[in-house]
Amino acid sequence: RTSIHGEALLLRNDAGAPACNDCHGNHAAMPPGVSSIGRVCFQCHPAEGELFIASPHKRAFDEVGEAECSFCHGNHAINILSDEDIGVDDGSICIQCHGEGDAGYQAAAAIKAAMLRLSQDYQEAKTLIDDAEKKGVEVSDEQFKLDEVGHSLINVRKLIHAFNPDTINTQVKEVMIAAEEVHLAGVQAIAEVKNRRSGFLVFTLVSVLLVLVILVKIRRMEKR
Repeated sequence: RTSIHGEALLLRNDAGAPACNDCHGNHAAMPPGVSSIGRVCFQCHPAEGELFIASPHKRAFDEVGEAECSFCHGNHAINILSDEDIGVDDGSICIQCHGEGDAGYQAAAAIKAAMLRLSQDYQEAKTLIDDAEKKGVEVSDEQFKLDEVGHSLINVRKLIHAFNPDTINTQVKEVMIAAEEVHLAGVQAIAEVKNRRSGFLVFTLVSVLLVLVILVKIRRMEKR
């Protein structure tokens, strides 16, 4: 009930979310064995499955008889992982198997660094665009581009299942270019807001001065 699948099915009434029989079958009601857990998950997550099968983790997991998806995501709980769960910091999943100095440890650190850079760029761009929109600037085109960056970020996160820093870095660089373009558009939008305010202030001051000049002239005319 508390898993991402349970919330989708029971709280959001998502008919496409998996229920018990999607994984366990209708009659046997037996948990899938270690060798079949991945195949069950891959039915709904084929892209992640293909990446994992081609990754070095597939062979390593098979050699030690470790369940594939459930090792990181859990089984019935189906943990929702974030960028904080990868890497080599305390509490990350990667350091459960990888120690400082081995190739996997270095790869995990590189993947985490790349993901954090991209996430930070996306959040900064989003903050600027949202701020500009609240202040009345037309940013629908920029918002569309920002949404594309957000979708690309999700796709890059899927690539983590390949456990290949080079592949991830290549994709991250491409998405970061788009994120930087949106960021620049956001900076320009905020500058436009400031220019509008400055222009309005100047207009107001000039208007006040004109009114004062007119009032002075009217009083002089009245005295005559």
